[in-house]
Amino acid sequence: LILGVMVFQEMLVTSGAITSMSVIFKTLSMDSRLIIFFFPFFIGLLTGITLSYVAITFPIIMPLILAAHTPLYYLSFAFIGGYIGVLLSPVHLCYVVTCAFYGTEITSVYKYLLKAVPYLILAAILVSLL
Repeated sequence: LILGVMVFQEMLVTSGAITSMSVIFKTLSMDSRLIIFFFPFFIGLLTGITLSYVAITFPIIMPLILAAHTPLYYLSFAFIGGYIGVLLSPVHLCYVVTCAFYGTEITSVYKYLLKAVPYLILAAILVSLL
């Protein structure tokens, strides 16, 4: 898995996709905070693995983060966005195995997970203010 993520990341670097994506993101009229939060969120949701969303998205969004006046704020928001995606991912291995072990439906646990999401966002804001 780690090897696959690293190979994919290297493909993004050598193809120039990271540079191109950064330029595209800068030219969009979309707020960069939305890109910084939701891009890792969607990759985390798709993969269910923290290493994947960090390795795939951070090289792409890092120019947006570094261009900000408070990069720690944006970095924590990107990380927490990806972490929320992993937390809510139905393919997250710990989530699947735990539900199978306890004999519960995956969808029935979401009502508890969704209650944690606002606290995670609040934690990202508080950490960025330190």
